[in-house]
Amino acid sequence: MVRVQFATLTGKFAVERTETFATGKEAMAAVVAHATAGGYSNVQVVMDDDPCSMRYTARTPGGRGGRNVAFGDLE
Repeated sequence: MVRVQFATLTGKFAVERTETFATGKEAMAAVVAHATAGGYSNVQVVMDDDPCSMRYTARTPGGRGGRNVAFGDLE
C-alpha cells in the first residue's frame, strides 16, 4: 500500500489531500493525473534516504523542473 499526500499546485505550498493506493503503479497514475490537471509535466519519483518514503516531482507550467507535487509512504 502507498499513502500519497498530494501538494497544492498553486498558491501557498500545502498538503491538499491524502489518499491510499494498493500499488505503486496506481499511486503514480494518480499523481500524474493530479500534476497534469495543474499543467505540470514530466512527473518522476525521487527516492530519498528513507527507502519507505518518496517524493514525486514534476516540471511546472513555466518550465522549472523538480517541483514537489506529492509525497508517498509505503505502508
